Parts: sequence; C-alpha cells; structure tokens
Amino acid sequence: MNKNLEKAMEGAGRLKALLYSLEEITKDIDVDPDDLEDADKAANLLYMAEEISEDLSKSLDELSGDARICDVLLLAREIHINA
Repeated sequence: MNKNLEKAMEGAGRLKALLYSLEEITKDIDVDPDDLEDADKAANLLYMAEEISEDLSKSLDELSGDARICDVLLLAREIHINA
C-alpha cells in the first residue's frame, strides 16, 4: 500500500483517539451555569469533529481498497507484459 496513504490512515486513527480522549476528560467537568451555552457549543464542536474524523477514516479505508485493486491491476499488467 502507498506509504502516504498508510501515514494518512495512521493520522486519522490518532485523531480519533485524541477526540475520544477529549470527550472522556470533558464529560465530568462542572460548568458554571453562566457558561452552559459556551460549554454546549464546545461539546457540539467536539461531536462535529468526531463525525468528520469518522467520515475521513471511512474514506481512507475505501481509498485503501481502491489502491489495492490498482496494485493488483498493475501487477497483472506487468506480468502480462513480461510474459
């Protein structure tokens, strides 16, 4: 598989773990009632980032499958040319 694709998939995995950790450490934070609106906005931003991260991971997985198909086709072409 392409090294750049592998690096992107690894980065997406690290991002997912980071977002999960942020969610976990912010669950039990007591928020001043005056700051509830800002806290809700921050939580919504975190959930949006998690959705984007999940979409990115899915797209990279699909791209990985496409890359494997291309690798197989290139190998078959090379075998055919050298036969």
